[in-house]
Amino acid sequence: MAYLTAQMEVAALVISILALVIAVMALPTAFQMLWGAPLLVGCGDRYKRGDDLHLAFAISNRPVRGFLRRFGVSRSPVEICAIYKVTEHGTGRVVAVSRRARLKTDQNTDAVLQVSLHAMVSPARFVVAVYRPLNGCEVPEHSEGAVPLPQGQYVAHVEINAHDGNFWGWSQSFVVGTDAEGTYWQGDAKRSAFDP
Repeated sequence: MAYLTAQMEVAALVISILALVIAVMALPTAFQMLWGAPLLVGCGDRYKRGDDLHLAFAISNRPVRGFLRRFGVSRSPVEICAIYKVTEHGTGRVVAVSRRARLKTDQNTDAVLQVSLHAMVSPARFVVAVYRPLNGCEVPEHSEGAVPLPQGQYVAHVEINAHDGNFWGWSQSFVVGTDAEGTYWQGDAKRSAFDP
């Protein structure tokens, strides 16, 4: 009987070690399910193209950092489209009504209505306003044509819709000045709900 008990203890030890190995092997999958979902970050971007100054909004899929990365967790890619509107700061009067943004990435040279965002890849951008030295500032390619923006302070409201039904929203202020140097994003993008 003692012999049988010793065999059972050895078998229990072997089974416990196997269960531990299987649990450790399953950790990356569990971590991926819990912390590998897309995590989008948005911010204002400013760049020049020729003489024109572009105020663009950039969206990126933040990569996984820290110990999770050591376990093989990576951020899942996500198909997105963007909607935005421009309002006057303070009054909230809508200057440019909601519209689908034409997104560009380093991978696609033409602006498209939907892009795939992968972690650690360049962000998707769309132009909110363009300052042209001869024409002043405007919201380009709008459904009613270009919408002029006189000097003042405005807010860009952005909503990102993902193919899986999730959405993210930001708003960020920008200033239109008398020249390109006086036209800039103000502060950081803040998470917000989007109200078309």
